[in-house]
Amino acid sequence: LRPEAAAQLIEDGANWADSARGAAEGAEAVFLSLPAPPDVEKVVTAADGVLAGLQSGATIIDLSTNSPSMVRKLGEIAAAKGVGFLDAPVSGGTRGAREATLAVMVGGDADLYARFEPVLRAIGPNVFHTGGLGTGNVAKLINNQLAFINMMAMNEALMIGAKAGMDLVLLRDIVRADRKSTRLNSSHT
Repeated sequence: LRPEAAAQLIEDGANWADSARGAAEGAEAVFLSLPAPPDVEKVVTAADGVLAGLQSGATIIDLSTNSPSMVRKLGEIAAAKGVGFLDAPVSGGTRGAREATLAVMVGGDADLYARFEPVLRAIGPNVFHTGGLGTGNVAKLINNQLAFINMMAMNEALMIGAKAGMDLVLLRDIVRADRKSTRLNSSHT
């Protein structure tokens, strides 16, 4: 949609395509990383979408955080054309993407997973096959939920400290030091 977003990739040797279909034509696999489930659905199923450009035997690997039911729906549509589908949401943020340290939670056929596991390990060392199609996103959504719960609990605890008269910056520094110490100690056990 925005050629300027791909400028660095093109400079590094990638080819520009004017549509998702054009990008998918002749590909063995297409990786998607899109903002929301409706975006994934559109890019996969539109008349000029990825599925229109793929041949039987190709695979779609969706790295987006997606709805498990949407993933299963797209998997069925792809299967009708003989195209495989893996849901493989990632965790680790932009820093993890830059440093290739992402965690990848992969749902889908075990043989298809095995085929693409080496490619997925190129984006992160922690690649997990979670089971059937959609389970990668179940794992990702649970991971997100736990992160938000921990963030909310930390904020509540800091507010208790503030109400008890503690300096929040000092309390934050203490918690960070303790967390760092705990990680170091647990790595030595």
